[in-house]
Amino acid sequence: MVTKTSIYGELLNAYVLDYLKKKGFLRTAREFAEECRQMTAAQHKGEAASAEGAVLSPPGSPPVVSELPAVPIDSPCGFLSNWWTVFWECFATTSAPRRSSDSTGGAL
Repeated sequence: MVTKTSIYGELLNAYVLDYLKKKGFLRTAREFAEECRQMTAAQHKGEAASAEGAVLSPPGSPPVVSELPAVPIDSPCGFLSNWWTVFWECFATTSAPRRSSDSTGGAL
């Protein structure tokens, strides 16, 4: 059964794969794509995915990603990288210690 949660999960996997490839983590991208393929195959069979005995594609072969959707936002450095930059700037700005503007240096 296809749910919004599973669709969002597949889209997140696609963005993670896109990020890994654009940052040059090609072996990791290949293995991640293979694990996604295996997980999808196991879910379609109604079985729990098992990492034991899993066979990864041979080194140097392209990742199998036919089950993952294309990334809707395709940026040169990867959408996750862009998202993280914006998130971190907002987070750092709102969580930074506030300085007092009075002459007491913040002491009461």
